[in-house]
Amino acid sequence: PLLDVLAAVRAHRPKTALSVVCLVGKNIAQYAPELLDSGADVCLPLPFARAELQATCTNHAGIIDYIRGLSARNEQKNRANMAMADDLRKYMNHARDSAQTLLDSLPASGGAEQRSTVSAIYRGASDALKLLNDFIDLDSLDRGTLQWNMQPERLDLLVAERLALATQTAWGKSLRIRRILTEVTCPLDRTRMAQVIDKLITNAIKATPSGKDVIIRVGKTENEAVLAVTNQGNGIPPEDRPHIFKFPHAARAGAKSNGSSLGLFLAAQFVAAHRGRIWMESKLDQETAFFIALPLNAESCASAELNGQA
Repeated sequence: PLLDVLAAVRAHRPKTALSVVCLVGKNIAQYAPELLDSGADVCLPLPFARAELQATCTNHAGIIDYIRGLSARNEQKNRANMAMADDLRKYMNHARDSAQTLLDSLPASGGAEQRSTVSAIYRGASDALKLLNDFIDLDSLDRGTLQWNMQPERLDLLVAERLALATQTAWGKSLRIRRILTEVTCPLDRTRMAQVIDKLITNAIKATPSGKDVIIRVGKTENEAVLAVTNQGNGIPPEDRPHIFKFPHAARAGAKSNGSSLGLFLAAQFVAAHRGRIWMESKLDQETAFFIALPLNAESCASAELNGQA
């Protein structure tokens, strides 16, 4: 019965919040290893001096107080980091929008050098903004505070919209972006899935050499809407493939060209929150394809079940 009590206590109070000292009599001394495995911090065998018990409890209480203080300081640091990230996001939004306005004002003919410079500023601001958004989303996922709004949406139209916004990223690389978009509707959070699509398209453009193709396909099976983003880059080394959606992942150069580990980690988390699947197939020196499959059935990814789970 004591083992069951310990397991129940640990289910609600981890060792960082509560220290458990077991006083072990001779008749149960043999169970000391099991008590420790079940969540006890220390087993104090009988007979023991009062001072020994007091010292043991005081020591463990001090450890808990230290951990609580450390957690409080980390929380303060996290809040400060989030405040700075939010301020930086505002500045980068302004820099990106200003670059876009300047690009729109440049004449279509001539001024190629000026357009190239402004485009580089636009891409740099966009990359920095995406990284900041990823950082903020990662913190929200960790806290369970990310908000979801699941609604029936045309996946093909959402992909077409994100492709139109990705033209500045592809400018100057002479890429061919081929699209095969079949009409398909499925329940999704438009904002979060747009982020996933942006990550995959941007990564594909970056990984594809000039003169090669990026191929975007949207279709459906009997139960799922499917998005496939293929780039004709260098491929991902076999040793990196099992870790490509994990974080943190110190990817080799081949995997880095297909996107940051943080971006792909968040993409996997967002897709999982939709009760969907994400995977990758790669052939070295040929191509890499990223796939997303989302349920067509609204009951499979009800928004009520998503809150706090991502």
